Amino acid sequence: MKDNTHVEVLPCKLTRDEIHDKGSELARNLAKQAVLERDLDLEKQRVKKELKDLESRAADLTEQVSSGIEKRDVRCRAHLNYAERKATIIRLDTGEEIYERALTDEEMAQPLPLEEKRRRRAADAASGDVELS
Repeated sequence: MKDNTHVEVLPCKLTRDEIHDKGSELARNLAKQAVLERDLDLEKQRVKKELKDLESRAADLTEQVSSGIEKRDVRCRAHLNYAERKATIIRLDTGEEIYERALTDEEMAQPLPLEEKRRRRAADAASGDVELS
């Protein structure tokens, strides 16, 4: 006679120990889910910030490519004209006059020649170039 046994998935009553073990496993599972959800939220925030940064840079590059201009730090000199009470700002890399503006109150307070000489000698002494006398 042929053996007709096989295995089926059927409901089985759990023992107290099995219920306890499954409860512990459930607690670990839920805790891990909470950690992963927090990690997912943090990762979403990181990715959103990275996308925003990339979009901002793309906008800057688009403007630079379309205009052919990029704003950069350029050394300039202010030529002070006390008679006209204005300062002319000049690019040192090209010599181009960029703009004119009114002199500030501080700029209008010109040092007297003797005061300027003392200031220069003090600066030279501080740098070790010349001794004060």
